[in-house]
Amino acid sequence: MEYCRSGSCSGKDRTNQTLNVINRIYRASEMKGPMEPLDKLRGCFIQTFELEPGFDVEGLQYQGIDAWDSVGHMQLIAALETTFDIMIDTQDVLDMSSFNKAKDIVRKHGVGI
Repeated sequence: MEYCRSGSCSGKDRTNQTLNVINRIYRASEMKGPMEPLDKLRGCFIQTFELEPGFDVEGLQYQGIDAWDSVGHMQLIAALETTFDIMIDTQDVLDMSSFNKAKDIVRKHGVGI
C-alpha cells in the first residue's frame, strides 16, 4: 500500500486509505479472537503502519518510520478511536509522539492497559 504524502493524493484517497486500515484492524482482531488491550494497541500500530507481525512497536516514535508521517498519524488516531471506542481530543492528537504516549492516552480514556 502506498501512503499518501502531502499533495500526492486527494482527500477521498486519504479517507479510503484510512478506512482500509480500520478494516484490516477489524479483520485481524476477528481472526485472533478476543485480545488484551495492550495487544490491540500494538495491533493498531502494526496494522496502520503495515509492519511485520511481531515488530517491536514499543520503541516507535513519531516520524521514526516513513509510514508514521502526518497522514499515518491521523490513520493511527482513527484506528485507536475505532478499536477502543474512544474520542481522542485535539491536544492528545498533537501530544501522541510515541507508542508509550499512545498507551498513556488510551489509558486516560479508561482502557485498562
